[in-house]
Amino acid sequence: MKKYLKIVSIATLMSAMTSNVFAQEQTKKDEDKPGFFKQAFIDMKESAKRQREIDKANFKAQKLETKAFYQEQKAKNNPETRKGIQEKEYQEQMQKAKARQEAAKERIEKAKSKKQKEIMIRKTVVFEENLHHTCLTFGLKRSFEKMPFLNRKTLNIKGNNRLIDNIVSLPPMMRKIEKSLDKRKNRNIVEVSYFKNKLSVEFNEEFCNQDEISAFLNTLIIDYLSFRHPYMQISISENKVCESLSGHIIAQID
Repeated sequence: MKKYLKIVSIATLMSAMTSNVFAQEQTKKDEDKPGFFKQAFIDMKESAKRQREIDKANFKAQKLETKAFYQEQKAKNNPETRKGIQEKEYQEQMQKAKARQEAAKERIEKAKSKKQKEIMIRKTVVFEENLHHTCLTFGLKRSFEKMPFLNRKTLNIKGNNRLIDNIVSLPPMMRKIEKSLDKRKNRNIVEVSYFKNKLSVEFNEEFCNQDEISAFLNTLIIDYLSFRHPYMQISISENKVCESLSGHIIAQID
């Protein structure tokens, strides 16, 4: 019995000692772990230390940049270096200027070609006498009746040009023949005008060709002279309108 009590007392003592050791270790761990405010101050100290390192690096970089700028300015003050830099800048500016000149020339050529396409092509007939309006009106009407496919005008529908027939043939216009009509301002594919002894036929080459216009012009001359001089017989050859019997030149086609 005594032996049993001794064993129990020893076990109890050992258990108490183990518990005491464990409690001391836990207390030590709690003491080593920093609190909230202590940890905050530690983080602030670390952040300030890193910011100071960044400021030092930026200051050193600024110092080196200032030194580099000084050395560059010092090098530019050297006559040979300055001359080389100026030559390089001169070449660059000349290349840019030449490129701008070439671009401007291309734009000019493109504008000229576009303008030429927008101008109606003209054929002119110079008569020996002044033209008669009434005879020319009847002659033009008869010519359009013979060649109705030229008595048309363009109509722009949703960006597309379409041809429609004129209800009546338009009379010739009396105006000075100085410059050709603009396609954008004139919708008729054939326009006839005159001034004094000059007859002008202008046409839009997009919708008729040279052969059709030449045939129309010869027909118009014959029809006009048939009203102006009913008993005169004429012939047209080599751009000349002549009286058949005498060979007298009545008009010249340019």
